[in-house]
Amino acid sequence: MSGAVEYSIAVAVIEQLEADQAVMALFGGAWAQFTQSGVAKLFTDLVDQVPPPYCLIEEVGETYQFMTESTQGPSGETAIPFTSPGQMAFTIFAQDRGSCRQLGFAIAKSLNDAPLSWPVGENTMLFRMNKSWFIEMTAPSGPNVPVLFCRKFLFDYEYNAILENF
Repeated sequence: MSGAVEYSIAVAVIEQLEADQAVMALFGGAWAQFTQSGVAKLFTDLVDQVPPPYCLIEEVGETYQFMTESTQGPSGETAIPFTSPGQMAFTIFAQDRGSCRQLGFAIAKSLNDAPLSWPVGENTMLFRMNKSWFIEMTAPSGPNVPVLFCRKFLFDYEYNAILENF
């Protein structure tokens, strides 16, 4: 897989959100993927030194439900279709509780049942917000340290694919 570009459901989710002008306006982000310029507000796995509000997106996990093997293609290659339910967490950091909730709902509006575009062979069948909760911030607040609120939104998703594509 030399020279392959990493492309996953998390990348497709960020592309969907960055294309949604309402979401980007709420986050105050002006990231332009094409020119690689502006202020990014949506991250996967790691974020540091970003002014709020911003969102950290994490793939919580997937399970796999394999079907019966089948023979496909002109060469007779074997393929194993499967469905994969999983969860993705969106942790939003903002300066007040209301903003955390509003940003999460804007993400849900953009992603619920969105036709996510990612590698050929994967078909997103479901992407929906499931639940959310506030997370206590233990970092101190005081002079020059803004009060920060954090709310996690959990989304369920499911896609189908064929094992030969991986």
